[in-house]
Amino acid sequence: MRVSARARWDALWAGEVDPLVYAILRVGVATLVLLRVSDWTAPFLQLDHHAWVSGLDHAPGADPAETPWLEMPLVPGLPSPHGLVAAALAWARLPLAGLLLLGIRARPAALLLAIAGYGLMALDAARYFHHLHLLWLSCALVALTPCDARLAVIRRGGPSAPRWPLTLWRLQALVIYGAAGLAKLDPRWLDGTSLRLIAERFPFEGVFWDAGLGLVGHAGMATAIALWELALVPLLAWRKTRLLAVALGLALHVVLDTTTMVSTFGASMALFLVTFLPWERRLFRTSSRSADPAST
Repeated sequence: MRVSARARWDALWAGEVDPLVYAILRVGVATLVLLRVSDWTAPFLQLDHHAWVSGLDHAPGADPAETPWLEMPLVPGLPSPHGLVAAALAWARLPLAGLLLLGIRARPAALLLAIAGYGLMALDAARYFHHLHLLWLSCALVALTPCDARLAVIRRGGPSAPRWPLTLWRLQALVIYGAAGLAKLDPRWLDGTSLRLIAERFPFEGVFWDAGLGLVGHAGMATAIALWELALVPLLAWRKTRLLAVALGLALHVVLDTTTMVSTFGASMALFLVTFLPWERRLFRTSSRSADPAST
């Protein structure tokens, strides 16, 4: 039986989901921002970015006249990344992340976090990192979700929430994995040349790296990573294989996180993978029980 285009559209965007997923995304993104923008956990928890971040990340510190600075604004004429504008944006991230974590004006806080984060990157494009781009993009996506309630993470019996923000998160995850996999179809990646050069510049170590080198070498590992990422796209898109795909996605990021420095990238992608859990199905079962006359 053919399914109409309208029915397919509604299956993606219409309907309702368990609001818990949006609370998890809010708390998760806020926590990652608080961990990433400074080195305050260094005394008891070492993170990748502590290797190059001292104090508050992006905050103007040393005197530019005494220290050689590289300034590369995204657009000519932007303020200096070592002036008051940069300092204001850098410090604003802390209270905004706190508001987001607590669910106080969460959506405006998430939007302002995205603006502050991308603003700092625009002031000095030389400080661009993929994981930061993903983090500020996640803040922008959180701003589109109904996550305003305080302590919503522990409220399981509340009203339902619209599905369309969840669909945006899922589509973004498919774009990330698809783009990453397609970019690796370059012959220089597939034959292991690019991976070998990256490993010479950045530290690669751990049980997965050593085992991979011994079994299949650079070319085999490079090909496996490309196929792994590409396979996640259809597996995540098809409802019947989503749980398997979530497990495979988490396994991929465990391998990457234990092999080299990827900062918050793996944790950010874990939040994207959470969106593929059956939030619609859980809501349906809850609604069915509530509507059952026998339950009253």
